[in-house]
Amino acid sequence: PRLAVKLSPKSKIVQTLKEVSNLKIDAITHGYTELELFYRELGIECVGCGVANNSIHGTNEFVRISDLKRTTNIFQNLIKKWCL
Repeated sequence: PRLAVKLSPKSKIVQTLKEVSNLKIDAITHGYTELELFYRELGIECVGCGVANNSIHGTNEFVRISDLKRTTNIFQNLIKKWCL
């Protein structure tokens, strides 16, 4: 079944996302993408993140450049924090 998972605000990945994004996050409910379901079955916490808008995967889908830049910055900071 495709059930969302609520990650604890104390989760390492939630804490790191808060740190690198300056977003106010109490907890994250996620778990609907195929990749997240795969990782969850392996016992790995994960968060799907990206640009969010009202037209995602729909007719006339678009992304604001400012949102794209902000999301890119968050990904850069996550990579620096977790991989370097």
